[in-house]
Amino acid sequence: MLFQAQDLVHVFPAPSGERFSDLFKVAVEGQPSPVYVAHVVSMTGADLKEYINGKASFTTFDISGPVKILVTYAQPRMKKTFVDIL
Repeated sequence: MLFQAQDLVHVFPAPSGERFSDLFKVAVEGQPSPVYVAHVVSMTGADLKEYINGKASFTTFDISGPVKILVTYAQPRMKKTFVDIL
């Protein structure tokens, strides 16, 4: 069975008033997927008593098969950048 891109991907519309990331853009099979910003706190150190405050960017979408995901970022000299696909 041959699937079209629109059959493989469902990008959810953004809620009104939500802040978007100005660092990252994501496209799934060519469809833009809104990228949101979340404030995160991580515990670190040997005894997990130190905290690091920061920001994370994320997007959500549904897929029903293999897809191409394009992640671009606006600041090419970022100190740390990684992508987790969950």
